[in-house]
Amino acid sequence: MAGNILTMIAVWTALSLAVLAIACSTDAPPIPLPTPTSVATLSSIATTREPPTPDAVQPIPDTPTPTPPTVTPTATSVAVTVQPSPEAAQSSDGRMATPDIRRKEDRAILVLDTATANREETLVTIGVRYDGRDLGTAAPTPGVVWSPDGTRFAYTTGDGVSIKVGSLDGEEISVLDTGTEWHPMYQWPAWSPDGKLLAAMNVAWCEVGMKVSSVEIIDALNGGSVDRHGPYDFWQADGTLQGPRRLSTPNNISWSRDGEKLLVSWDKAVVINVKSGKPRVVSSRPVLAEWAPTSDAVYYFEIETGEENKRNRTLGTFYIRRLEADKPELLLSADEVSDTGLAAEWGPIPGVISLSPSGSTLAVSGGGDEDGNSELHLFEIPEGSSAVSVKDATRYPVDGRLVALDWAPDESGIAGLVADESGVRMDILNISTNEWSVVTTSGIEVNQVQFLGKVISWSR
Repeated sequence: MAGNILTMIAVWTALSLAVLAIACSTDAPPIPLPTPTSVATLSSIATTREPPTPDAVQPIPDTPTPTPPTVTPTATSVAVTVQPSPEAAQSSDGRMATPDIRRKEDRAILVLDTATANREETLVTIGVRYDGRDLGTAAPTPGVVWSPDGTRFAYTTGDGVSIKVGSLDGEEISVLDTGTEWHPMYQWPAWSPDGKLLAAMNVAWCEVGMKVSSVEIIDALNGGSVDRHGPYDFWQADGTLQGPRRLSTPNNISWSRDGEKLLVSWDKAVVINVKSGKPRVVSSRPVLAEWAPTSDAVYYFEIETGEENKRNRTLGTFYIRRLEADKPELLLSADEVSDTGLAAEWGPIPGVISLSPSGSTLAVSGGGDEDGNSELHLFEIPEGSSAVSVKDATRYPVDGRLVALDWAPDESGIAGLVADESGVRMDILNISTNEWSVVTTSGIEVNQVQFLGKVISWSR
C-alpha cells in the first residue's frame, strides 16, 4: 500500500509540473489541475478556468488517509470558569467585548463539508445551528468566515478571482474581482474588527522569486480595493517558470483587536501595519501563532519536524513576541510542551490555537495518544495583560484529533472539527459541564482537512 501511495504521488507530481510548465509559459489562463492531498493548497488558490457557479465547486481529491503514529496520553478533565462577555464594544484595556446582539438559537456555525454536484463530490461550507439543525450550503467553497456582527460572511470563489460577501438568506455581492487567475486570492479572507474591511492574500504562484504574495484591503460594505501592500515573502512558494516547488497552508490570517495590524502566520509569521503596509517579522520559520488580547504581542509555538516521520510536524517551544521587542520571551520549552501532551507526530497539522472573544482565555490543542485522541488546553490570561498562565492550564480530553476550533460568542463552549478512524465530525464542548456533544458529521476526510485553511467559524 505504501509503495502504491508513493507511486501515485510521484506520478501526480510529474504531471503537475508538466502542466504548470505549459501554463506558466503561455498567456492562456492556468490549466486546471487535480488536487491530491499532498498539494491541496492548489485547490484553494486557482484550479478552474471558468468563474464559479453554485455547481462549479472544488473537486475532492481521491487520496489515501495517513495513519497516525503512536504517542503517550496525558489527560485530565476539570471545570473552568470563563469571564462573562462585557457589555461595551471595547474595554479600557483594549480587549474586544462580545455583546449578545443575537439570540443563541439564531447563531450558526459555518463548517467545511461535502456535497455532490454533477455526479462529483465537492467541497462546500454548510451552516449549522448550535443544536445541530442543518441550514444547508452557505457557499460552494471552503474558507468562509463570519463578519464580527454575525450577519454576513465572506469567502473567495473557487478560482480565486473574486471575494464575495453573503448571508444565509441567499443574498450575495462581489466586493472584489481581480479579473485574472494568474494572481488568485487565497481562500481565507479576514474581517476587520468593525466589519467594514476585509483583508485577503494574493498569491502569484507562477512568478519567479520569493516575494510573490500581496495583501489586498477591501471595502466590505461597498466593494472595491482600498489599498494593496507587498509583495511579501511570508509564503515561500519558490515560484519558477515550471511552477511552485513548495506548497503550504497558513494557520492564521487575522486582524489585531485595535484594527491597525494584520497577522499572517504562514511559512513565516509576519505582522503588517494595515495603513502603511510595513511588515514586522515575528518569526522567520513556520510557527503556530495567535494574537495577544492587547494587540501589541503575538503568541506562538515553533513547529518542529517529526523525528519518526519527517513529513509530520509537532509543536515545539512556546513564546510570546512583543512587537516592540527584539527577541521573543520564553513561555514553555520544547520539553515542557512535550510534557504537557501538546506535542505529537501524526501529520501536517501540529496543533490549533485560538484566543477567546473577550481575550480572557487561550485555547490550544495538540498531542494525542496511541488511540488517536488529543487534548484541548485552556490557558487563562489576566485582565489587562498579555501574560499567559502556562503552568495551570485546564485540560479537556478529545475523542479524536482536534484539527480546527472556534469559540462560542459567549465563551460558554468551543466548536471543534474532530477526526478519528470513523471520519470527521463537528463537536461542541460545554465548558461548564466538561461534556462534548456531536453536532454534525462531515463528508470531508482528515487528509483533505489538514491542507486547507479556515474550516470552521461561529457566528457572533
